[in-house]
Amino acid sequence: MYQELAKKFPLLVVYCLRQNAEGQAAAGFGVAFEWDVPLFDGYEYQFIENTAKNPSSSTFNGITINREEVFNLLQEFKPTHALIQGWFPRALLQIKSVLIAHSKVHILCRGDSTLNMTTNPLKRLLKRVYIPWVLKGFDTFLYVGKANKAFYQFYGIGEEKLWPAHHCINTPLFQKTLDDDRLARETDIFRLGFVGKLIEKKDPLLLIEALAQTTLKEHIIIKIIGDGPLREELQQHAKILGVRIEFLGFMNQRQLASEGYRQLDCLVLPSKENETWGLVVNEAMTQGLPCIVSDRVGCHPDLVEHNRTGWVFPAGNISALASLISEVHHQFGSSAWTRVTKLVREVIDQYSLQTTTKQILSALDTRN
Repeated sequence: MYQELAKKFPLLVVYCLRQNAEGQAAAGFGVAFEWDVPLFDGYEYQFIENTAKNPSSSTFNGITINREEVFNLLQEFKPTHALIQGWFPRALLQIKSVLIAHSKVHILCRGDSTLNMTTNPLKRLLKRVYIPWVLKGFDTFLYVGKANKAFYQFYGIGEEKLWPAHHCINTPLFQKTLDDDRLARETDIFRLGFVGKLIEKKDPLLLIEALAQTTLKEHIIIKIIGDGPLREELQQHAKILGVRIEFLGFMNQRQLASEGYRQLDCLVLPSKENETWGLVVNEAMTQGLPCIVSDRVGCHPDLVEHNRTGWVFPAGNISALASLISEVHHQFGSSAWTRVTKLVREVIDQYSLQTTTKQILSALDTRN
């Protein structure tokens, strides 16, 4: 996204934490790695010092900065607009306060929070006070989807300050193989895929249990792309329940785009806790794959319309997921399946990197 925006105007991207390969593993990926696409090419960027005692992207105080360093950057670069990607961790609020105090810059916020993130009544009450305070000072809010827009509206942000800037992926990378044939089939086995960290939140175990409840265990295989702490448990559980499963391991972006999704017929994202969006759905749909997602996956109001571009089930409901698996398997290869895959590609075109870049450019011309 930054590479595309830098083609339109001078851009400086400020990073507050330099993640390493070991940090990626600790974040739930299960393996140490560096991304295999050039993330820093094509635009100017700078890392500022993280002054936190215990650096982490997972805690509020895990990233803190020196305000003077931000002020010096403002004096040097003299921005007219500043896009802040949310308000967590603390460093982002610090940056916002410096912008408000020392410049007349147009401040835009692009987060992806939803109202489903908090179920605890006390936390909900505290947020009714905290969130409006956090949102003060932003001139424009870029919402990534319908659930995110509803979040801003709930906390009193007017329509005049709300502009779309859809969640997107590296669309050109994942489109390269869009028109290629899927990898050759050895059998007629239907291939359900799970892509992501093997962690409790994403509930991959539910997929195994749901398939075990169907009469289709001999006709369906679950293909797991990713790694994490639940891998051994998933292997054992599949063996006990007689479910066919294949672990393809962690795949970096290029391999995922060229090989990973091409081995699947349908993606399943069964998250039991709030998934603010679920970018693997964007990736799968960009390659023409329908998706089954739980209702805790934030992108479903935008991308997965039940029985049109995919299927939605209540999170944690094994029977509902089992029923959908049977239904989807029945549709595979039929005219109904062809209709779904056609609609998938039409919808995901509106959530491309190109579209999001245009949306951001439009928002930059506003001052509310």
